[in-house]
Amino acid sequence: MSFAHDPKLDALAERASKRTDFGVTLHPERDATKFVLWAPAASKVEVALYDTYSTHHRTTYAMHREPDGCFVLEVLSDLTDKYYTYLIRYESDEKRFEIVDPWAKAAGPNSKRGLVLDPRSLDPEGFRALPDLAPVDYGRTVIYELSVRDFTAHPTSGVAHRGLYLGLAETGTLCDGMSTGLDHLAEMGITHVHLMPVQDFVTTDELTREPYNWGYDPVLYDVPEGSFTSKLGKGNRIFELKSAIHALHKKGIRVVLDVVYNHTYESMHSHYQRMAPNYFYRMTEHGFSNGSGCGNELATERPMVRKRIMDSLLYWLEEYRVDGFRFDLMGLFDKTMVQSISKQLLSRRPDLLIYGEPWTAADTTLPEDERFGKGKQRGLGIAIFEDDYKSAMIGSPNGDSRGFIQNGVAKPDEHALRQLFSGICASMACAHHPAKLADSPSEIVHYLVTHDNLILRDKLEYSLPDADEAERLELTCLSFNLLMTSFGMPLIHSGTEFYRTKFRNDNSYNAGDAINAVCWTLKSQYCLLLEHVKQLIRFRLDTGLFSLKPDAIRRGFEPIDADCLAYSIRKDKTQYSFYHNPGEIHLVLNGMDRKSVQVVLDGLKWYPEPEIPIKVPAKGTLILKQNIL
Repeated sequence: MSFAHDPKLDALAERASKRTDFGVTLHPERDATKFVLWAPAASKVEVALYDTYSTHHRTTYAMHREPDGCFVLEVLSDLTDKYYTYLIRYESDEKRFEIVDPWAKAAGPNSKRGLVLDPRSLDPEGFRALPDLAPVDYGRTVIYELSVRDFTAHPTSGVAHRGLYLGLAETGTLCDGMSTGLDHLAEMGITHVHLMPVQDFVTTDELTREPYNWGYDPVLYDVPEGSFTSKLGKGNRIFELKSAIHALHKKGIRVVLDVVYNHTYESMHSHYQRMAPNYFYRMTEHGFSNGSGCGNELATERPMVRKRIMDSLLYWLEEYRVDGFRFDLMGLFDKTMVQSISKQLLSRRPDLLIYGEPWTAADTTLPEDERFGKGKQRGLGIAIFEDDYKSAMIGSPNGDSRGFIQNGVAKPDEHALRQLFSGICASMACAHHPAKLADSPSEIVHYLVTHDNLILRDKLEYSLPDADEAERLELTCLSFNLLMTSFGMPLIHSGTEFYRTKFRNDNSYNAGDAINAVCWTLKSQYCLLLEHVKQLIRFRLDTGLFSLKPDAIRRGFEPIDADCLAYSIRKDKTQYSFYHNPGEIHLVLNGMDRKSVQVVLDGLKWYPEPEIPIKVPAKGTLILKQNIL
C-alpha cells in the first residue's frame, strides 16, 4: 500500500481552500439545504439522511463534482433536525466508506452522524447582547486552567449538574460555607478561564459518561463534547456550552479553549483519511508520521488542512464568542500556519489571548527549521509556555528532582540564578542574562504545574519526603510568590490554590473522578493558602507593576546583592524589592531605614508594620515598597 501524498491534489486543494461553504448551510429564504465536501480523489459521493441518530433506514442523494474536487448537493427542503453522513466510493476500491462531515457543527451521540441545524438558534437569552469584556493587558492577565468535569464532579462542589457545562454556570453553590465553582472563580480575581478540551472527543462514551478521559483525542473539531451535557437532545450540547461561556462572561471572566489541531484520534480510519487519502496527514514510507505520540499528525503546511483549522478557529470565535485559544503541541505546526493564525484571529479580535505548547511529543517529518518553537512566537501576538523557568523553580515535572524552591539553599548558584532571572524577566534579553526567547512578557506563559504530570502538592511531597505538611505549605506559598512576581502571564491549575492532590498520579488523563475531581473541602481546610494566592493576584492587578513595557523592564529591573534570590523593579517613582528565601533561617537586611520603606509582604502577612531589623522570613518572601527620587 502506498502512503505517498499525491501532488496532483495540491492544485485542487489551493482552489478549494478559497471556498466558504464547507459543511451544511441552511438557506431559509429558499427553503433549501446545501452540503459541500472536499473529496478530490473520490469517484462518487452521496449524502445519507437519517431521521434519528440510531435508525438504520436512510435516504441517499448523489452529489455532483465541481472542478476544485468538491462534491456539492442542494436539497430544496429545510432538513433541520435530520442526521446525515457522507458515502464515499473510489474507483480503486469496491468498498463504500461512510464518514461524518468533518465540518459538522452538531452531531448525534458519540459522533456517529452529523446533525443539520442552525447553531445560532441555540443561543441562551442575552448571549449576543452582552458586550465584549474590556481588554486586559498582559501584566494583569491571570489564567486559570480547569476541566469542565473535574471542577464540579465531586459531591462537595454543591453543584446540581456535577461535571457538566451547566455545573460551570451555577451560582450560589457552597461547601463548608465557602463558595465553589463559578463563584469561586469570580472570588479568585482571575481574568481568564482555560477550559481543557470541550471539542468533541472519542474516548468517553457520551451515553454513559464513562470511561473518564481528558479529551485530547479529537474527532469533530466544531462540535462540543457531548459527555458534558445534561441530556443528549438535538443541539443541547451547543446550548449548554454557550450557557457556561455566557455565565463566565457575566462574571467578567474571559474564556480560552484548549484546542487539539495537531492530530486526530483515528488514523487510517479517520474521516479525513477516507475523504482525501494521505492528504491531511504527514506520511512516511511506512505510514503516518507520529510527532503527536498519538498515532498521527496533521499536515498544517497544506492548504486544505490550514483551511480546516482556520475555519474551525473562526467558527468558535464567532459562534461561541470565546476569548482565546490554547494550542496543544503547537510545535507540530509549521511557522506559516502560526503566522496565519495570528494574522486572521487578531485582525478580528486584537485582545484575543493565544498561547500554546512550543514542542512536539515525538519525532516528526516536519523539518525542524519549519516548525513553530521557542522564540518563533516573537512579534506574532502569541505566547508560549516557558517550561525552563518552571523547572528552575520546582524541578522536572515528575519524580523527586528539585528546583530552587525545594533545594533549601537561600542563594542559588550562578547557573540557577541566570535561569531564575531569565524567567523573572519573561525570557527577554537584558543585561542580566543572555537568553532571548521573547520580545515582550505578553509572549510568555509561566506556570508551576498544568493538568499534565504531578500536581504541585504531590510534586512537593515526592521531592521532599522528609518534610512535614507545614513546611510544604510554606514552600507552596513561596512557589506562588515567585510565579506571581515574575513578568509574563501566570497560569494556575485548578485547585492548586487550596492544596489539591491527585494522590501522586503523574498522568491522570484516564484515572477517573476518584483521582481527578476537585475536592472542595480542601478550600476551608487550606483557606490561608487560598487567601494568600488571592492577595498575590490582587497585588499583581492593583499595582500594574508587571504591565511595564519591555524597555521599561530593562531599565527598571535590577538584581539585588543579597543572601537569597532578590531583585527590584522600578515603576515611575516607586520601587518594589522582592526577596525569596527557601532557606531554613531568616535573613537580616542591614542598613534598611524603616521610615523609608513600606512592607508589602512578610511571609503570609500583608502590609504589616515593619520590624527592626527587617528580615526575610525563612521559606518565605519579603516585598518592600519605597518611593524614589
